[in-house]
Amino acid sequence: MYKSNVKKEAFEKLEWFSHPQTYKESQEICFVDNDYIDILKYHFDVNKTGNVRNSKGEIIGKHKGYMHYTVGKRRGFDVPLAKELHYVLKINPRQNSITVGLFDELAVSKIKAVNFSLDDGFVNGEYHIKARYKSQKTKAYVEKKGDLIHTTLHEPLFGVARGQVLVIYKDDLVLGGGFIA
Repeated sequence: MYKSNVKKEAFEKLEWFSHPQTYKESQEICFVDNDYIDILKYHFDVNKTGNVRNSKGEIIGKHKGYMHYTVGKRRGFDVPLAKELHYVLKINPRQNSITVGLFDELAVSKIKAVNFSLDDGFVNGEYHIKARYKSQKTKAYVEKKGDLIHTTLHEPLFGVARGQVLVIYKDDLVLGGGFIA
């Protein structure tokens, strides 16, 4: 189904929702008033200082708690000897550490995801994909292998994060997707 059809059908079934024309698309995590950290701090100690590591695994600084960071973020951690901007490349909750690096290190040319909606009839081939909510579609070769989706991108993407959703499109039709592994 196309998104426009799904929305139309959903609004018809939501009798209590009297103004579908004022409905605004969800952006980010829509149920949070200010910052997602405000919600997390009610349930967790979000301010546990931890180590900042470079891509070689060396400790190069400190951060204020891994829950404050997302892949691609470039502020809020301390790397005293850095002469260039650093970005979060990876988050390790078990060690309460983040790995940072230069912008180019955010680039990925392959993405693997755990399939949750591509059906058995999916044909491997060239499609468009999205790996970040606000990103543009990009071309990729997509293969379904068992429970996994493997993509080889025509151009690198920056800031792809584990746990996000990979969506596969044929033109404007969503074929399915999976959680990035």
